[in-house]
Amino acid sequence: MAIAAANLDLLGAGASYELTDSTNNIGTLAANTGTVSVADSGDLGIGTVNGTAGVTSTGAVTVTGAGDITIATGSQVTAGTDEDVVLAAAGAFVNDEGSDAVNVSGTGRWLIYSSAPTDDTFGDLDSGNTAVWHATFATYAPGSVTQSGDRYIFAYRPTLTITTANLTKTYGNDATADVAADYSVSGLQSGVTGAFLGDTAAAVYSGAPSVTSTGAVATASVAGSPYTIAGTTGTLLSLDGYAISFVNGALTVDTRPITVTADGQTRHYGDANPALTYVVGGDGLANGDALSGGLATVAGATSNAGDFAITQGTLAASANYDLTYIGGVLTVDARPITVTADSQTRHYGDANPVLTYAVGGGGLVNGDALSGGLATAATMASSVGGYAITQGTLTDANNTNYDISYTGATLSVTVRPITVTADDLTRHYGDTNPALTYAVGGGGLVNGDALSGGLATSATTTSGVNGYAITQGTLAASANYDLTYVGGVLTVDARPITVTADDLTRHYGDTNPTLTYAVGGGGLVNGDALSGGWQRPRRRPAMSAATPLRRARWRRRPIMR
Repeated sequence: MAIAAANLDLLGAGASYELTDSTNNIGTLAANTGTVSVADSGDLGIGTVNGTAGVTSTGAVTVTGAGDITIATGSQVTAGTDEDVVLAAAGAFVNDEGSDAVNVSGTGRWLIYSSAPTDDTFGDLDSGNTAVWHATFATYAPGSVTQSGDRYIFAYRPTLTITTANLTKTYGNDATADVAADYSVSGLQSGVTGAFLGDTAAAVYSGAPSVTSTGAVATASVAGSPYTIAGTTGTLLSLDGYAISFVNGALTVDTRPITVTADGQTRHYGDANPALTYVVGGDGLANGDALSGGLATVAGATSNAGDFAITQGTLAASANYDLTYIGGVLTVDARPITVTADSQTRHYGDANPVLTYAVGGGGLVNGDALSGGLATAATMASSVGGYAITQGTLTDANNTNYDISYTGATLSVTVRPITVTADDLTRHYGDTNPALTYAVGGGGLVNGDALSGGLATSATTTSGVNGYAITQGTLAASANYDLTYVGGVLTVDARPITVTADDLTRHYGDTNPTLTYAVGGGGLVNGDALSGGWQRPRRRPAMSAATPLRRARWRRRPIMR
């Protein structure tokens, strides 16, 4: 039956009381007896009743209440040797007595149940152990308590909070391992000094939570950020009545920093631009990504030699990247060409021919032509020999677009071909030779040059009538000429003389006088003399009476020797 009493004092050595009706309504309980087991429907105080202070038992003591249980000042709860004290309040446990409020001996221990430590007054009643959580007298009866020693047992269920950290990762990195490991555990009860010890992780839980995020994989994009970092129980197991809750963090995917450094390029003037390449540095591209577009430069095939910036152009990365561009330089250098002078030949005294050349190597481009011209020291007056053909003023018009490698040649001044043709001459026998003259033909003499020496012939004043060769004699030209001689003829012809017979007179009957004559004309030379003499005619010409007498006269032909 239920008991209703403002004060209840239980007495009797060796007696045992089991007042376990949950509808009991007792204000203050005191006892000095054997085993005590009392239940109450409200708040219950353990104090002094009729001079009995507290509860003293030679057996076990079990007091339960639907409200608070208070140990008043000056009162204690004491069990028999090797016996336990159990105080189970549905509300708060209030110890106004102090550290000696509950006493056990031998193997006995005390278990104090209450709603929550925040409502209790422990009064320095120290269990020396950790508390037991999320348990009541009904759910975790004293006989089931496996934890050893004195214990506070609370209906309150603390929460073990698994908080996943807020993380940041770079696009392209796999943060799976970082996400899985980066969480914190909070909510371990710290204990109350002089009442119970703080909990340790090893005593409260085992295993580990599973922490994942869809943003952890390398392919997670910046656009989907932030991603939830979610915790689940995984292998985590609560060992001491703790509830487990999760506070999700966020995973932010940052753009991946990359540097694009343009490669320096070089090409010759007039060539097409090379492929404009680059190196991707920084964190580099990930997930098989590639850049779009390409680099650019204003340099074209017709651009003069010089340095031209290589710009980013249309080169771009997706929104997952933070691209920093480092420009390069396209160097257009001089186009290597060879200029090979053509060997030339001319005759001494001629003007120099046009000094020509062939362009090789890379060749001229863009319709360019070289300016200036080749040069040589040779002039019209230069003697036979080889004269270097130099680059002279030959260059490219821009003076920077071409690198000319010049190969010289030789202007050969060769001997000037001339012909010397002796003049045919005639003289009379006995005359001195005329001046032996000639005509210069072929290339002719130049530069005021003259021939030296003279022609020759074997004919002399005593040479008989005949033709005599006119030879080159000592006639010569300088080494600058190639002289071809064409001989002539000196013709010695008969010397014209007149022989005039002298008129003579004799008497009839006399012998003829010596018939004399006079030689005229060219006269006899070289000691020559006429031979033979005059003859009378065999008969005289007939004379008529009408013909006056006259002396007949004859002339002999001159005989030439």
